[in-house]
Amino acid sequence: MATILSAALLFLNFTIFKVRRYIGSDNGGRAMPALWVGSQWMVTKNGVDTTDRKYFIAKERVHEEDPPGYTWERHMEEKDWVDMTDFRRAMTFARATWPKK
Repeated sequence: MATILSAALLFLNFTIFKVRRYIGSDNGGRAMPALWVGSQWMVTKNGVDTTDRKYFIAKERVHEEDPPGYTWERHMEEKDWVDMTDFRRAMTFARATWPKK
C-alpha cells in the first residue's frame, strides 16, 4: 500500500510541476512554457505576469524607473494584493534573463 501511495504522490507532484510550467499563454491563447513560476508571479518569454493573468509587465519594461528611483518593486508595494517576496523573485529572474541595455 505504501508503494502505491508513494507512486501516486510522485505522479501527482510531477503532473503539478508540468502544469505549472505551462500555465502561460501567448496572445492567441495557446499554452507556452513559463521560464519561471512562483506562487503568484511567473516569467514568460513576453515578460512578468501574475499566474491568474491579471497583471502583466512587458519584458522591455522590467528595468523601468519612472521617475528615477521609482522601481516596479516600489510601485507594487503600494498594492495590498501583491506577494512581494514572489514578485521580487520574478523580477530578479526577469532582469537576469533580459539584462539592461
